[in-house]
Amino acid sequence: MNPKFNYLSLLSLLALPAFLIFMDGFPSSIAFSFLYLLYLVYLKIPMDELFIKRIQQAASITLLVVLLTMTGYLFCLLFISPIDDLIFGGFWIIFSIIHILFNGLLSGFEIYDLLNN
Repeated sequence: MNPKFNYLSLLSLLALPAFLIFMDGFPSSIAFSFLYLLYLVYLKIPMDELFIKRIQQAASITLLVVLLTMTGYLFCLLFISPIDDLIFGGFWIIFSIIHILFNGLLSGFEIYDLLNN
């Protein structure tokens, strides 16, 4: 049973807060928020078992890498006094790793499937 709607495209709704950030004047956050609109591309991709399997694989690898990165970062913060800038920077590092790794892995899996068919 294939769903008629690709639910991964709903991540593009996260671009809506970019308009609120635009009024506050954080230019780096504006570009990052508008990048969520790229998830609208997934409206064209049909949901089948292979695509769902690839999403699960990309999400599992991303979760493992983020878990290891966060654990290492927390151990580093234990030995260094927790400064607010380090904590804030760590959140941005983890947030960036999540998005770059998940999208890179998912795109790589899709290209691999296209080349092997």
